[in-house]
Amino acid sequence: MPDAGTRHIKTVKIAMEDVVVTGMGVVSSLGADLDSFWESLINGKQGYTSNSSPMLQDQPFPLTGKIPSFLSEAYSRNEEDISLDRAAQLAVAAAGMAIDDAKLKIKTDNAYIPVVMGTTCGANLTIEEKGFDEAWFSEVSREIDLEILAQYDHCSIANAISNNFSLQGPSYIVGTACAAGNHAVGEAADLIKLGRAEVVLCGGAESFSLLPVYGFHAINALADDACRPFDKERQGYVIGEGAGVMVLESLTHAKARGAHIYARLVNWALNCDATSFALPIADGARCRELILDCLDSSGLKPEDIDYINLHGTGSKTNDLMEVNGIKQAFPHCYRTISASSIKAMLGHTFGAAGILDNIATVLSLQKGVIPPIINLQTPDEGFDLNFVTKPHHAQRIDTALSLSFAFGGCNVATIFSRP
Repeated sequence: MPDAGTRHIKTVKIAMEDVVVTGMGVVSSLGADLDSFWESLINGKQGYTSNSSPMLQDQPFPLTGKIPSFLSEAYSRNEEDISLDRAAQLAVAAAGMAIDDAKLKIKTDNAYIPVVMGTTCGANLTIEEKGFDEAWFSEVSREIDLEILAQYDHCSIANAISNNFSLQGPSYIVGTACAAGNHAVGEAADLIKLGRAEVVLCGGAESFSLLPVYGFHAINALADDACRPFDKERQGYVIGEGAGVMVLESLTHAKARGAHIYARLVNWALNCDATSFALPIADGARCRELILDCLDSSGLKPEDIDYINLHGTGSKTNDLMEVNGIKQAFPHCYRTISASSIKAMLGHTFGAAGILDNIATVLSLQKGVIPPIINLQTPDEGFDLNFVTKPHHAQRIDTALSLSFAFGGCNVATIFSRP
């Protein structure tokens, strides 16, 4: 039962068009394509490195999950997109892979394709790299470079995808911080369920930016050796970058064109625990309500979930909240449901984190293998979930839950099942 003062909302189940995943694309520190990403995950590879590169060696932080040797020219189909902010370039690359993976023929299949993308810092890297302070505010020159100004536009992350691939549907950003990539998937699914689109591209993108790094450094929330979600010795975050895009379709449309179906997106839910900008409610009450809302409106029971892709950042408070919420939502089966977090390998990619988690979840469903939580040696007291810690953990998964929790209080859950 919910605690006093909290409210569990039971959503009315309405028959709508089924939503399926037919294509996926990834650019990350673990690989710049879907196959490389997956192989790195199941082998427990660590994608972030020390700050040994010339660009990073003078910065006051030890670890970073930057994507090595990313060249936007290799992915862009529009010359203008090469000058975009790095986050938009990563998004275009991941979108192109997802479109190719889904075998979408844009000109003949459906030009009306909305794009919904999530981000946290958006195009902030443009400000950091282009010297806005000198170009706009110095006494020497106050000229505004319109080309640079055009790059600093968070919507460019979604708009660049639409422009690059000549997509005619609505194109927009959700800015719900670390839950944004997962949130974008849910918004895209609703467009299909409500009959507003047959195909939607959705996901998240984040480029490495000094703003969150300095912020977390200031509050001593950065790990100095490794990301260790749920471990007794965990220190905090490792900051990464990346992009992921999913192609969602109505089941009717996917069948009609003979598309390969990875998984069904059963349902999604979101809520908020905005009592503090940075700290979640550690007792797990809102996490529990989020999970139960998602399950109830799906017609599922807790015991129907085989695997949970955890948010698992390595933050003391966030990890505690997540474990508490899961134990309350799954009181009779939390010790048997497999659980893992890929952030131990990727670092925290903020606006891209939720979509990369979702892609990993869908691949686990399809391939019957669960990525491990590396670096988890001794779970903290009371952290008695069924953590997967060894590579190549084979298990049939029929239904899986993916969780995202964000600064500002936005919480998102998605449930996927085998097609």
